[in-house]
Amino acid sequence: MEKWPNLILVAGTNRNVGKTTFITKLIASVSKEHAVTAIKITPHFHELTESLEVIHQNDNLVICKELSKNLSKDSSKMLAAGAKHVFYIQTIDKKLTEAFKILELFLPVKEPIICESAALRTIIEPGLFVVMSHANDQMNNKNKDLFEIADSNIVDYNYQDYKISFKENRWELI
Repeated sequence: MEKWPNLILVAGTNRNVGKTTFITKLIASVSKEHAVTAIKITPHFHELTESLEVIHQNDNLVICKELSKNLSKDSSKMLAAGAKHVFYIQTIDKKLTEAFKILELFLPVKEPIICESAALRTIIEPGLFVVMSHANDQMNNKNKDLFEIADSNIVDYNYQDYKISFKENRWELI
């Protein structure tokens, strides 16, 4: 499994557990000193907006670059928070390895990368893997595998409780 120490993966056990809020606050903090690249990966296909520049597209795989800071989409919020580049990927799990190999051409080696995805953890080893959940999600067996491989489990998110930094080309918990 390929190691990416400059990549932090953020996953969630459900919707509305604070992933985007956590990511945008982390981008705002880290982008003061580094050129942050952000990635949003989803297995759900939606109509692409005019704010997305298609970089690559084939069957069951679309890679786009977000161009707008002014929309309510997660990728737009990441750009508005201070990310230098934001990529949005729609792909089925079977095409995730292909999607990431294509995206690698656009990713920095020594600058921080923040990615919202649980599935990407199956093909790479990030510098940090954070799983966000609500307290009642902790008992759900379908999430057990995520919690076991996470570097940090954030329950009922409060950004002030978690200190993460990017130093010497890698993410670390403080």
